[in-house]
Amino acid sequence: MLTTLAEVALRNGATMTIRLCEPPEEDCARRLLHFLRHKDDDSSRGIRQRVLGQYTEHSVDRYFVGEVEGRLVGQIWYGLPRVDDGRTWYVGNFGHVYTDPDWRGQGIAHELTRVVVDHFKADPLGSCLLCSASEQSGRIYRRFGFEFIPPTANSGAMALLKPSVAPSFAALDEQYFAPGLPVTVRLGHIGDRHDIDRMLDFSAPWVEARKSWHLTGLSRWTPTFISALHHVEDGRGLMTVLQTNSGSLVGYAFVLSLGSRYETGVKTFDLVVHPHYLMEGQGLATETLRLAHEAGMSGIHATVAACDQDKLSLLRSAGFTEQYRFADAFVLDEERHNVLLLRAEG
Repeated sequence: MLTTLAEVALRNGATMTIRLCEPPEEDCARRLLHFLRHKDDDSSRGIRQRVLGQYTEHSVDRYFVGEVEGRLVGQIWYGLPRVDDGRTWYVGNFGHVYTDPDWRGQGIAHELTRVVVDHFKADPLGSCLLCSASEQSGRIYRRFGFEFIPPTANSGAMALLKPSVAPSFAALDEQYFAPGLPVTVRLGHIGDRHDIDRMLDFSAPWVEARKSWHLTGLSRWTPTFISALHHVEDGRGLMTVLQTNSGSLVGYAFVLSLGSRYETGVKTFDLVVHPHYLMEGQGLATETLRLAHEAGMSGIHATVAACDQDKLSLLRSAGFTEQYRFADAFVLDEERHNVLLLRAEG
């Protein structure tokens, strides 16, 4: 669906038409894919699948495009989860902001951001939009209500919250990851991406905890939820999420064949858990392994830095045992640390 939202005057006197594209929309998809062809592999693949309508079951995706005399000169996107599975919050992602190099300096990003923010505020579904921004782009977003996380920063994570949800991201962080809620483990999907790759990654307790929680070995090849999901989409394994009864996502895990020549006959396991739910991480690991074994996967292994005591303890409690120790495998804070190769029972 393609909807005309506004016509605005740019600094050079040209008139820009702002349209909303909601996939699938074939002609707009073709033009957007060409316009955003500079993106890296994961982003490019995700954009392609969204604009072609392949994620519509789980994801609401909205592309705001600026056109001058039929030429695409700028665009911004935001996405929200579509599924209603008991969520208290609907965390969104804002990004892929891009202006044609020939049209920069004309106020295009400013006008598109204004329209996007107005549209989001009027949308009854979304709770907040999260993004990462440079100092320059952050100055634009702050004019429309975005705040850096933490507020003293001048680049990096940013949030736009509806006042009815929480007064600040710090308050939302506390509510969203409130400890002690009942949890369940289920298979993950694209509708979980914003909660995991944004809300979890921006949470202050997890930012602090991940200083001693490393994705080591082959699992470094999937540093984000979306990169792991692409492997699942290619039939290389499965991934799960740890969800509270309020709908917040407090961790995820995967069992994947990452396509390495070192992985003949084996699968790689890894997980991320918010520190407030560390005790529930064993259940996440155990259930993920059960699902993997049920799917016929075997030879499941994990690599962990020996200094990551919480992660190592969690893996051992889920049935992983040490198979090999790589001595002095990496340097952290000028100290050498071992990396352990663990293997799952069963």
